[in-house]
Amino acid sequence: MAKKFGFFNSINGDRKYLASDIAEAFGIGITTGLKSEEGNLEVIPYQNMQVQINIGSAMIFGHYYMNDEEEIITLDTADGELNRIDRIVLRYDKYGRSINTIIIKGTPALTPVAPARLETTEQFDLVLADIYIAKAATVITQNNITDMRESELCGYVGVKGAVSNLEFQQELNKKANKGMKSADVLPLQNGWTGDFYIHKNDLGQVFVRAVINDIGTTDKGTIIAVLPTGYRPITPHMLVAYSGSTYPYRCYIGIIISQAGVVMIRPPISEEISSKDIGLYLSSFFQTDF
Repeated sequence: MAKKFGFFNSINGDRKYLASDIAEAFGIGITTGLKSEEGNLEVIPYQNMQVQINIGSAMIFGHYYMNDEEEIITLDTADGELNRIDRIVLRYDKYGRSINTIIIKGTPALTPVAPARLETTEQFDLVLADIYIAKAATVITQNNITDMRESELCGYVGVKGAVSNLEFQQELNKKANKGMKSADVLPLQNGWTGDFYIHKNDLGQVFVRAVINDIGTTDKGTIIAVLPTGYRPITPHMLVAYSGSTYPYRCYIGIIISQAGVVMIRPPISEEISSKDIGLYLSSFFQTDF
């Protein structure tokens, strides 16, 4: 293909462009997807067998779509004996030179599956929602609608070469959950006994939880435990350990975790606390500097 460039003002007709040239230019840096804003092209129930598509916008292969009015769509009557799943898509059609919302009607079955979308360079669908239509249904509720806007079948507009919102969230969730299955148990000091667990994920977040069997010294500044290097908060972290499952709690003790990882007693301290009060709990999390 020869070199192409644009766009410049025409002088005596020496710079003329097609709509496809503009789309190609947008396609250099902008990915296909919906505009990332709350409620954009969301599908919600309307009445009876109708659903509403909220206002919104999108880009598909450098071509834009905008609708500033809610759109009401009527679904076909439910089958009397079988269920089905209809799919609502935003379809780019090169042949029709348009982008429009389309209903892809599913096939009735005891256990229905969503119909396939179009995925060619000539016709391409962004899937907005899947609608479960139970046998003999006469109304669509929110429970019947599966929002597909954040799925791999739709997604949001981004910059090519950058991580998409969906990919970022998936990686964030992966790191947040990784490493949380195992836990280290810390030894307790100054007469305190029980189980003090620490967990850490790949985001550098430390989760602490403890079930104290015997409460030892409760003087202000008493050290209960010391967190190892790599599990210490960036700034002092304060929390409250309590006894009992509902408010008002039987007793409570203020605790602070210093930047050096020292877990110690601090106010408030319940006046009714017993040195052998059973079942004292604490649970919290904080950020480390890795």
